[in-house]
This record gives sequence, C-alpha cells and structure tokens, in this order.
Amino acid sequence: LTVEERNPMLTTTFGVGQQIADALHRGVEHIVLAIGGSSTNDAGIGMATALGWQFLDENGKALPPVGSNLSRIMTIVPPENRPQVSVEVICDVDNPLFGPMGAARVYARQKGADDAMILQLDEGLQHFSKLAAKTGAAPDPEFPGAGAAGGMGFGAMYFLNAEIRRVA
Repeated sequence: LTVEERNPMLTTTFGVGQQIADALHRGVEHIVLAIGGSSTNDAGIGMATALGWQFLDENGKALPPVGSNLSRIMTIVPPENRPQVSVEVICDVDNPLFGPMGAARVYARQKGADDAMILQLDEGLQHFSKLAAKTGAAPDPEFPGAGAAGGMGFGAMYFLNAEIRRVA
C-alpha cells in the first residue's frame, strides 16, 4: 500500500477469506496460512465474512468487516456450514491479541494508525475477544501469536479452529 492508503481502521482480511473459500471449493483438506506483514487490524473478521460469518451491530445490521467496527459488533453469526478443513497458521511473532504488546499497540502505527486509532483498535480487539468468549469457543487472547497480522492469529483460531505454530 502507498502511505496514503495505509489505514488499519479500513483495511480488511476479506481477500484472505476469498482465497480460503476458493481452496475449499477446490477440495483442499489442509491449509497452511502464513500470517504477518499485513496492513490490517481486523482480528480476521474480513476473512470470516468471506466465509459466511456475519457481524451485526446493536440494531441487527451487518457491519463492514474492518477494524473500526470491531467495537460495534454486538452479535456474531456463524455460517450454517462451517468449513471442515485443517488449518495450520505459521507466524514469526508471539504477541497477544491486545494490550501493551498486542496487535494494535505494537504494529498499528506502521500500518498508518495515529494514537487515537491505536487506542480504538486495541479497545475493539478487547471487545471482540470478550464477545467471542461468550460463545464458549473462543481461544485465549493471550495465546502467543494471537495478535499476529492485526489479530488474524486469534481470528484463525476462532473462525477456523486453526493451530498456531511460531517459526523463527
């Protein structure tokens, strides 16, 4: 992205989800997803949207899957048929999802965020993590690598039941 295009409030992992959907359509049974160096900070909701998940606001309206909307999500709606695929995530960082060493506070500035955006993104990641935990199937947001690629590590574990493997 050019400097002018960098804005982790608006970038999305939707394209990754489209690639996964295509792989599933072609019969792939195992995916190795290398994450890092992203321009995103959406906890993987873009990817999930491309796979049929919905993220609704307080009025039941679908939200665009971008980082600025993480704190506005009130309901997570899974697809009727969740993908049956083995997913392995590899990354080279061990950051948690949020907090002082989390996705937004460590990496969002290089993605174009200012101080206010970093705070909003970090709060959005916390909110999303708590909402996901209410489903009873959410991963630990402190898991090493959960904060990789703007929270894509957390999202891959939550939406795809992925296993994260850290590589040096």
